[in-house]
Amino acid sequence: MRCNRSCTLILFLQKISSFMRGYLIYCSLLSTWFRLVYAAIFGDLLVNLLEVSHILSNPVYLKAFGAEQLNAQVILLLNTFNNGWDVSFLIFGLHLFVLA
Repeated sequence: MRCNRSCTLILFLQKISSFMRGYLIYCSLLSTWFRLVYAAIFGDLLVNLLEVSHILSNPVYLKAFGAEQLNAQVILLLNTFNNGWDVSFLIFGLHLFVLA
């Protein structure tokens, strides 16, 4: 009796996997594209953080801009990073949803 159920389950899963094989390939490709878009967005966001580091470490910027303008630029770049990070998490969530 136990062997009958196991064999039936194995045959059923084989039929399902052969039926879903084409569908799973498209889901895998879609998941890969979402992951690539996430990586591209994150790479672009890292430029903002590097720019903050460059602005704060270079004394030429302090001479060219006042302290208030320099602080405003840094806050703007950090907020841009934060907002982009939120969007990238949405893309990453879609990647995980399709992957599951």
